[in-house]
Amino acid sequence: MREEAASKVARPVIAIDGPAGAGKSTLAERLATELGLPYVNTGLMYRAVARRALDQSVDVSDEDGLTAIANGLGFQLGTTSPPSLLIDGNAPAPALMLPDVEAVVSEVSRHPRLREVLRNRQRDLGAEGAVMEGRDIGTAVFPDADVKVFVSAAVGTRAHRRGLERRTGAATRGGVDGDQTEIVTRRDALDARTTPLEPAPDAIVLDTTTLGREETFRQALAITRSALAPGTRRPVGEIASSENGPISDPLPRVAVIGRQNVGKSTLLNRLAGRKIAIEDELPGVTRDRVEVEVGWDGHTFLLTDTGGFTSRARGVEAQAARQAARAVQGADLVLLVVDAQTGVTEEDAVLAGRLQRGGAAVLLVANKCDSEALERNSAEFLKLGLGEPVPVSALHGRRTGDLLDRIAEGIPRADSPLHVEAELRTCLVGRPNVGKSSLFNRLVREERAVVHEEPGTTRDAVDSVVLIDGRSLRFIDTAGLRRQVKTQGLEYYGLLRSLRAIERSHVAILVVDASQGVTSEDKRIAAQVAAAGRGLVVVLNKWDLVPSDERDRLFRDLGRRLEIFPGTPVVRTSALRGMGVGRVVPTLLAVHEAWRRRVPTAAVNREIEAALASYPPPRGVGRIRYGTQVSAGPPSFVLFGATVPGNAYRRYLENRLRRAFGFEGVPVRISFRAKAPVRIGQRAAQRGPGDPEARNHQR
Repeated sequence: MREEAASKVARPVIAIDGPAGAGKSTLAERLATELGLPYVNTGLMYRAVARRALDQSVDVSDEDGLTAIANGLGFQLGTTSPPSLLIDGNAPAPALMLPDVEAVVSEVSRHPRLREVLRNRQRDLGAEGAVMEGRDIGTAVFPDADVKVFVSAAVGTRAHRRGLERRTGAATRGGVDGDQTEIVTRRDALDARTTPLEPAPDAIVLDTTTLGREETFRQALAITRSALAPGTRRPVGEIASSENGPISDPLPRVAVIGRQNVGKSTLLNRLAGRKIAIEDELPGVTRDRVEVEVGWDGHTFLLTDTGGFTSRARGVEAQAARQAARAVQGADLVLLVVDAQTGVTEEDAVLAGRLQRGGAAVLLVANKCDSEALERNSAEFLKLGLGEPVPVSALHGRRTGDLLDRIAEGIPRADSPLHVEAELRTCLVGRPNVGKSSLFNRLVREERAVVHEEPGTTRDAVDSVVLIDGRSLRFIDTAGLRRQVKTQGLEYYGLLRSLRAIERSHVAILVVDASQGVTSEDKRIAAQVAAAGRGLVVVLNKWDLVPSDERDRLFRDLGRRLEIFPGTPVVRTSALRGMGVGRVVPTLLAVHEAWRRRVPTAAVNREIEAALASYPPPRGVGRIRYGTQVSAGPPSFVLFGATVPGNAYRRYLENRLRRAFGFEGVPVRISFRAKAPVRIGQRAAQRGPGDPEARNHQR
């Protein structure tokens, strides 16, 4: 359903800011369509000025000429749905996206008077409500916007998206040649010289690195509705709880239970629309509770996969069954999944009896109905006394839409929680059987993950959100990591999810078995965290097993061997006894703050000058003229004027910046941009035919 703009909040202004390639345009246009508001892509206004300047041979450094062009262009809203930007009465031309415009638009936007002219025009366009997309909407154009969303994504993700956009549009408007990562990084650096890209203090940051278009839109729409609802606006990251502990998520909970190998994980993945839980033909694959948000027809709920029920559970299977029982206790609706191809079994009947006695709302799901004949046979399950079953085929997607309709009817309506995007995300990684799940349970303050002496107990990545001193933290327990050549079968899929968890996180906690010392596997995992650009905290677990007379020497030795980058913090714990666990979160918060820290350009250049004076670059590298921080998370810098030096000098500069600005425990990335030589003919062409030097050159 489309929402009318006239509501309790009349014609709101929604600011969508972020860097190039983060997905702003697609998101902003969809939001405008959904909310019945005009859509204004302010970047096209700067591109229109750049296009006109190129066509009229106006130098991009001529502020007066560019400002005159901006004043002469007509910007209006069209009559399409949604109403969007017209330039001189016409829809934006494909020529605005050509490489020559891409190359100069950042330079054009640098001029203060030009920006002020266009900002005033943008205020006029959005004066009566609109979805405004740009870089400074929430900070400069509409600082009092009703909703502010800052869309971000990792550089690699943005480069990939830009490349897809250019290839898709190559037939009609050409493409941008060259390495897209380099292009995006260079664009970030140029844009940062004009307007440092920072979220507004009251903006909600939406990281789309791991999100598809649908999930990005769904989360942004939930944020918008929450912010516009009367009486519900609250500071970013604030949660309606003042006590430390697990967060009681406002989303309705739907638990998926059943005996082993009936297709519960396949059903969860089908309803979620992506691969979350590990699927395999072997019984008993799922052990922990795996949760994922699912949206359907305006409803958002938390879907929980559980381990399979077996009547004679022992060991790990018994613990998995207890996790399933906890999921049922906290659920608003329980999906009892049965296998239509095998019919009613004794374990199905036992489970159905327990659910009836428990009083939970239950929806019976007959899975593996791959044909109409099997759908008819599902009537056999009426004898379980839980009502008419919903026949589905999770593998092929048959009638899963009907199942989602039934789920939506059986749960209360709730929007997505506003705090999700403000949370700190951290994953626990390490070799198998080093105590990750035990530490995870200590940190989230409940028995959330299955703990067993058998190596490889954890298979899926398990999330849990806790509130600590008013701060929302998402902890992700992962499967033990080993070399890919040593992994096979289920362990391989657990490895992939562990690597994905590192990408989702801001900071990784590397758990090491102190009683066994540091291994090559521990070093390799730490290197993977560094390569992903994530902060790192090292936890030496099982410290109580280290003899007292060896602890000081071992602590120094292990800390030195695991120091992937200088200053990596090391914490000693015993998760089994709870010793030292209280120091993990403060250390984690300190590393996360360093990971997100931004440094003023002036301070960067003072430190670079001091570094060059103490230790000049190698011969042939050239002169570093200036530097700037282009992004945070991790802190990334671009130094202009020199070619790429050797690894030793790069590390020297990284460590100077790390010590100067407190980047302990996080990777510091530096890229170099050499000033390209300009030939005389090129300089004359850039000056234009009316320039005296150009005429002298022609003569």
